[in-house]
Amino acid sequence: MHPMDIGLVVGVLSSTLALWIGGGRYRRVTIATLVVATATVTAHILTAEIRWQVVSMHLAGAIVAVAAVADLARETPRRRSLVSLLALVATIAGAAAVWSLPVTQISAPHGAYSVGRQAFTVVDDAREERWGPAPGGPRRIAVTVWYPAHAGYVGTPSPWIGDADDVIGAVAERLRLPEFTLGHLRTVTTAAADDAPVSADAPFPMVIFSHGWSGATFLHTDQLVELASHGYVVVGIDHTYAALASVLDDHVAVLDVTSLPADPDDDEFVAAGALISTFSADVERVFSAVTGQLAISDIIDPTRIALTGHSTGGGAAIMTCSRVRWCDAVVGADPWVEPLPDDLVGDGLDVPLLSIRSEEWTDTDNDARLRRLHAASRGSEGRISIAGSQHQDFTLVPAVVRAGEVLGMHGPNADDTHVLAVDWTRRFLDHHLRGIGTDPLDAPTADARVTVSRTPPDAP
Repeated sequence: MHPMDIGLVVGVLSSTLALWIGGGRYRRVTIATLVVATATVTAHILTAEIRWQVVSMHLAGAIVAVAAVADLARETPRRRSLVSLLALVATIAGAAAVWSLPVTQISAPHGAYSVGRQAFTVVDDAREERWGPAPGGPRRIAVTVWYPAHAGYVGTPSPWIGDADDVIGAVAERLRLPEFTLGHLRTVTTAAADDAPVSADAPFPMVIFSHGWSGATFLHTDQLVELASHGYVVVGIDHTYAALASVLDDHVAVLDVTSLPADPDDDEFVAAGALISTFSADVERVFSAVTGQLAISDIIDPTRIALTGHSTGGGAAIMTCSRVRWCDAVVGADPWVEPLPDDLVGDGLDVPLLSIRSEEWTDTDNDARLRRLHAASRGSEGRISIAGSQHQDFTLVPAVVRAGEVLGMHGPNADDTHVLAVDWTRRFLDHHLRGIGTDPLDAPTADARVTVSRTPPDAP
């Protein structure tokens, strides 16, 4: 909760209780009640963003202030039980709304570099769009690049969500919430600055990220900005019509739920395989565009490239790395490998592979298939699991909907889980792409929630 919101809750609640206990009977208490209620609401209006979650608390403060003025004008003491009760209910309702749907805070990165950002659309003339309201025409892919900028550079913070009106509508629909409940996300910014000057230390290793089905790159912004601040060019792909929303040059493409069956059976897993294949083809096309056709290619070291992803995006990262020569490492958060071809799973990978698993996704059919993939891989490999975690803990969904734990949307320690996943990803890539530090799979586990599993050297 934002400090100003906390101050509003405390100020209005205390003045409400003071009105209930002493209003009308003790002049000094009534004066203090008026001052606190008025000052608290006024300060919040002048210094904080006005949004629907706080309106009921502003109203409660106004009710208390008006009641206090009325009491000061009366000679006969009068209890304010009903007025106080109304103000108390309004305050509690507002506090609950502020807590459950807070203004999301995108954590500042910890690396030595400032971070720049660019966003653009990549067109794939070789593939026809298969999804959306009007299939056909070349497939277009929304791309966001974060990169190391001059240390200490301070520019205008980039928005967390581009074309926020359309994107927030799609997010609200997916979360089954009224659109107005997420309107406050329009003003959230990140630590990156659009078109910031590139650091003179270029070239840098590159990381390409793919989100999960019905996810979005912005739900992983903190991790991607963190990597950029540590010296990576980070390319985030929004997979058109399989993302919550993709901000293209001329419109926002929202999720097409037919891109993945709700309950895949044997036949529908063909469609699931096609989904991951589409993600993988997007990765290859974006790699080609970023390294060969765009100005950003000048700051990329093409000999140090990693693929990362969450869920479907993790499966796509593994698929892509199995069939291209330029992939040097893979990190997947709950990578979905069930639809991957049997020969790919049986052959494994030749490059370092880290799978970060939630407890929700361990001991499943997907997990068994993932273990088989790791057992066949020949590079440095390992799986970690995080106790008490859920699939969405690897995203920023818990930061958007704090009540998600009650609704079963994320785990009880989602913030810690998210930080652990970001830290393991960075340290693994630092070691294998930049030669910095030890492989975290070889180091003692610092957190009791993390369990490391590796394939014995003599395993078949």
